[in-house]
Amino acid sequence: MTDMTFSCASGTVTGTIADVGSSHGDYVYCHCTECQAVPKLLGAEQRILEQAGGTALYQTRCARVSFQSGKDRLAGVHMTDKPTLRWYASCCDTPLSNT
Repeated sequence: MTDMTFSCASGTVTGTIADVGSSHGDYVYCHCTECQAVPKLLGAEQRILEQAGGTALYQTRCARVSFQSGKDRLAGVHMTDKPTLRWYASCCDTPLSNT
């Protein structure tokens, strides 16, 4: 297993996901209404949504995620009355994760 680094489009928010692999998470393309709506809300659909309208995700536990910079630029939005919080980098409107 290996760690995976990530960053927002501007490079302000950076972090690491520990122990990335099939035993700790799944790579998916989500086509749900919310995963399509968040990039549109942020004006980022051209750089986030793939050709069929899905969002590429790696699903894992929050405990595996750590931030190295930009935590003060994290923002969240609820798209529905469901408890899912959609996190994004407010510096460049890059969707980052869901909790």
